[in-house]
Amino acid sequence: MQGYPPIPDMELIGIISHQGTKDNGHYIAMTKKEEEWTLYNDAITTHITTKHIHQTQAYMTRTPPGQNLPCTEKRDVRADPA
Repeated sequence: MQGYPPIPDMELIGIISHQGTKDNGHYIAMTKKEEEWTLYNDAITTHITTKHIHQTQAYMTRTPPGQNLPCTEKRDVRADPA
């Protein structure tokens, strides 16, 4: 996108996602430790693949400390032609 600095490569280590509707649903979490992803859905934990991660609509994502983007402006990273 014109006028924006390039987005640096970052490692994704966590995702929070909402399942259901805006009036009824719950949140799930997925975390990565080394190369293994784990899904936390209420009291159930399940090992998942990266394919599952790519099919998830993230509500919030997490990167390791020091890899955060500066929050000086709002931008839709999906629009970057990377």
